[in-house]
Amino acid sequence: MAAAAAVLLVSSILTAYLVGRHQAVSAVLEPTPAAATASDVLLASFAELGVHDYEATRQQLLDVIEQRKGELSPATMEVVLANLRLIDDAMAEIAAALGEDPGNELLRKRLVATYRRQINLLETAAILPSQA
Repeated sequence: MAAAAAVLLVSSILTAYLVGRHQAVSAVLEPTPAAATASDVLLASFAELGVHDYEATRQQLLDVIEQRKGELSPATMEVVLANLRLIDDAMAEIAAALGEDPGNELLRKRLVATYRRQINLLETAAILPSQA
């Protein structure tokens, strides 16, 4: 059962990656004034991607996963947490690069896509089947 959950998780992550990659390329972000911050751009972009309140959505999903910790196998939880750390690291690196080049549209799109991948992973982890 744990192996099936791990396969489901990996395939979901791969799907989320491919969808996120496609969204990063096809997302149309209006040019922003120089005064707009990167976080303003991100918050405006979440609505386009179906997440109207990123922080609330993220926290709700984290709460569901926390409540389900006892239902999921330790191996599954380790995979989920490891992938969340990878996504967090990627977001930090992209945000740092965007801080150095705030007008870089490609970096903005990649950061938005990475945030979307995080939400996709959390959504998938929240509905994984319980261990037997």
